[in-house]
Amino acid sequence: WSWMMRYGPSGATLIIDVEKGPTAEFLESARRASFARIVVIAGSGYALQDWNSTQALSDWVVCQSITGPKSDVIKVLSGIDYIMIDPQFAQCVPDFNGPIVIGMGGTDPHELTPQALVALQDIGREVMAMNGHWESIKPALDGAALLIGALGMTAYEAAAAGVPSLLTGWSPDQIMTAEQLEA
Repeated sequence: WSWMMRYGPSGATLIIDVEKGPTAEFLESARRASFARIVVIAGSGYALQDWNSTQALSDWVVCQSITGPKSDVIKVLSGIDYIMIDPQFAQCVPDFNGPIVIGMGGTDPHELTPQALVALQDIGREVMAMNGHWESIKPALDGAALLIGALGMTAYEAAAAGVPSLLTGWSPDQIMTAEQLEA
């Protein structure tokens, strides 16, 4: 997980980017520290540890998804305008003869990478599996033929790189997002 402080004319802003979101205790301690603003960056899913506390104790919640959680709260920002992708992905050149990239997210909680590798072992082409946290998947996508992955930020990065994707949906929210992405 990561966090960062930015200082502006009206005080310090705490920006929190934590897998599955910060705990209520973390947010409460940040509030006690008197930050001018607290911004939580939610990944491409909505699986925050505590959605209600995150919404109540943050000034802004940025959901990086083309569809957002159902909320009437103005401080929840979601939609295509709020997805943060390195513009360098647009420089990638897909290659139909390139490798098939497998990327099931940072932790692959359903252990799908080994299953995909077994399924592709006799395909007669290069297969590249990525697991764990990486600084950027851009080098793997540049020249790739296909991404097999989880619906997360990697799916948006592959789309920005022009690489076709076969995506798995692990929750109703991810399936809804995949349908929106397909459309």
